[in-house]
Amino acid sequence: MPESTLATTEHANEVRVAKTRTIGIRVTESEYLALQREAYERNQTVSEWGRNKVLGGAVSHDNADGLSKHIFTELVGLQLLLMNTLPALLRGDHIPAEQVVSINKQVQAMKRRKAQELLAKRAQEPDKWF
Repeated sequence: MPESTLATTEHANEVRVAKTRTIGIRVTESEYLALQREAYERNQTVSEWGRNKVLGGAVSHDNADGLSKHIFTELVGLQLLLMNTLPALLRGDHIPAEQVVSINKQVQAMKRRKAQELLAKRAQEPDKWF
């Protein structure tokens, strides 16, 4: 890839494609404040938030989106594991090792599908927290 199209970040191993094209819209001050508030609620700049809204997540220039989905999938797996083991543990029951292995296999088999279902539900109803 030509050097002019790459920009390095603070991390030595991380390289991302430079954003060289712009689009613009004019908004009122109150509209900008509303956009800014929306972006800051998501820990993003107005530019990042706007880019995500315009592109709809269709284009990703780095691995952040993939990493976020991976992390989310692992969190869903942890939640499933806890939901399947914690009630018995809180009752003081002993869970045999074979059963823990079985539960873990079930969680590994379903965590990706469950994570995708939650993300799809979130995309359909973005203003609701699940």
